[in-house]
Amino acid sequence: MRLLKTKIKVLFFTLAGLSILAGGFWLHPAQNSQPAEPTAPQISLPGDRFLLKANNYPRLDQVVNESVVRFGSDEIKQAFLATNNLSPDDLKPVPQLSGTYTVAMAPDKLKATGALVAEQKQYVALITPNDPIYPQWYTDKIAAPAAWDIATGSSSTVVAVIDTGFALNHEDLASRWASGGKDFVNNDNDPSAGITNLAGSGVSHGTATAGLIGAASNNARGVAAINWGAKILPLQALDDNGEGTTTNVASAVRYATDQGAKVINMSLGTTWQDPILKAELDYALSHDVVVVAAAGNCGSPSTYFLNGCVTPGQMLYPANYPQVLAVGATDSNDSRASFSSYGSNLDLVAPGSGSISTTAWTASNQTSLYTSVINGTSFSSPIVAGLAALYRGYRPAASANETVNAITGSADKLSSMGGQNFANEYGFGRVNAAHTLSGTPPAPASAAPAPTSPETSATPLPGPLRDIAHPDGTLVRPAAGPNSHQVYLLKNGGASFASSLSVFLSWGFDFSRVKIATQADLNLMAASDADTSHASNPAPLQFREGTLVKGSEATVYVIQNVSGVNRKRSLDSLENFVRLGYSFSEVFNILDSELDPIPTDSPHTTSDPAHPNGTLIRAASSPTVYYVLNGERHSMTSANIFTSHGYKWPAVKIATEGDNQLPITWPVNWFGEGTLVKGSGATVYAIDLDSGGTNMSKRSLASYANFVQLDYYFSEVIQVNDSELPTQSGTDIGY
Repeated sequence: MRLLKTKIKVLFFTLAGLSILAGGFWLHPAQNSQPAEPTAPQISLPGDRFLLKANNYPRLDQVVNESVVRFGSDEIKQAFLATNNLSPDDLKPVPQLSGTYTVAMAPDKLKATGALVAEQKQYVALITPNDPIYPQWYTDKIAAPAAWDIATGSSSTVVAVIDTGFALNHEDLASRWASGGKDFVNNDNDPSAGITNLAGSGVSHGTATAGLIGAASNNARGVAAINWGAKILPLQALDDNGEGTTTNVASAVRYATDQGAKVINMSLGTTWQDPILKAELDYALSHDVVVVAAAGNCGSPSTYFLNGCVTPGQMLYPANYPQVLAVGATDSNDSRASFSSYGSNLDLVAPGSGSISTTAWTASNQTSLYTSVINGTSFSSPIVAGLAALYRGYRPAASANETVNAITGSADKLSSMGGQNFANEYGFGRVNAAHTLSGTPPAPASAAPAPTSPETSATPLPGPLRDIAHPDGTLVRPAAGPNSHQVYLLKNGGASFASSLSVFLSWGFDFSRVKIATQADLNLMAASDADTSHASNPAPLQFREGTLVKGSEATVYVIQNVSGVNRKRSLDSLENFVRLGYSFSEVFNILDSELDPIPTDSPHTTSDPAHPNGTLIRAASSPTVYYVLNGERHSMTSANIFTSHGYKWPAVKIATEGDNQLPITWPVNWFGEGTLVKGSGATVYAIDLDSGGTNMSKRSLASYANFVQLDYYFSEVIQVNDSELPTQSGTDIGY
């Protein structure tokens, strides 16, 4: 949550999911695109989702190809069923989430038809390897004893902990539970640890986080927690291996909010955005709930990939959402813990490395076990959540925003922050409990800690950024206003708008890749809207060549492009439709008012030996994919190039005998314009094409700050061989 955060952004920014209905054109959140079908050896289509750690819990093995679908009305639900040839029984309701269902199909196998369709994501508890044991130090570091002289917590404040199961009978926790605990994994009211796997890798995780928030304190036993009075609502959304799903985590957020929780702690994460969870986080925020989450454990260059991240430092979701209070970890020297993720959405840090004692659970000791060998942002987050509850108990009238401002505004500035109010690796600083309650301004920078390894050193902040336009090939939209639903494609110094949802989808575009327009983009878009003759700007975006469309009549047409203008050719029969390998799921049903103005050419008949222009084909015995154009075949030279153009493997048809007779001429050896690529070096490039659309050059992003400024995120970047990078370089993007 960036309520006080400056505009300086250092490493990442990610576009949050959006759902807008205007002008009859849905912009719905979508997961990062990934191939739906197994691919042939030569055309290996990599998805841009880095899979999480190996899953050995059978329940989660079943959700790899599952979608979560949310309907805004029964009409949308019925249209979704009809379009996807599903029966009502194919929709499995999610009890806690109104209008939400799971479907046993991957998202890119489904047509949304106005529904929100998202991937069923997997979440993991954020655990790292153990460090040496030291005496308890963190309560003194965050000035907890001085805070306890002011307040120790109120039983009227409820903190929901969304995690693995809990030691419900533990001596330091039994008196601390709020009523209404729930297990969303097993769909019952018993969130006890060890129900499914007594020796699971995450079986004690929930017990440890709960103990840090509110273990019974000043009771001559166990440990002292940050909050002595608040009640803890135990909600199990992760199994005993520390793994869970979108529907369980999102259901727990909704349930916690409806139960009146003032604070929610989420020591869990996933690498990609999750629109279903995002909607529930918005719901919690609208009900004045402070949501606190662990930033992630991907800070180390040598181990980040073990936690499912694609780049060192990558922050995980939900912490990477701006409405969430994101917490990183520090050690006893107030240095960023080497494993702690960092980035532009990090809000502050708290102790999370070293000897931090808390409650624990094993099958052999479920009531009186403690541990001091925990490390991870999972254990920094509950310290901050406990403080948020302490503040809300001390100041009952304080809103969620006021609570967050009190915590971030009183954090201690560290010497490694270089005097900045906000730093990429520390947020607003290290939490100070006493200052939060008393309203004391931030402490001066502390003495410099002992030198640390390079992976824990702070990243310098860049200078001010000038406003820049996104590169050609980028999809953008205004952030607000009457045209905020309208998507534009930047091209040749202008902006071409997508006239309908069908046109947008025909190009294989992904809604998650639509960027918020910069002022420079808005200037291009305004010029495009004003220039109705399109004398100096691209004409409105048309259907992609080879797209199948139909209106209210039964006739199916294939779109062709003649001299830059769409024309339509009817398929003369069902026999021909089947012969060409088409499926009705590929056909866009459009309004007659959109279909009729498209000029008509001669039909494509069964006597036409080859597929129409714009079709992707391959021989039955060969993996090589070709693009059909003007009586020729053009090979796709790599899987990366195939993917960059928005193509999907199911669109590739088996070649007819006539296709196989077409001559093979020049190859398709250029990336889609606007594609982000990188080779073996660190530089990220945007692909730029000339006006002819085939000669490409690369434009480097001048800095990480510019990468962030343009709303890019690393899952969009395609890793390519150095030999695939264009040899010609264009102007840099940035400073």
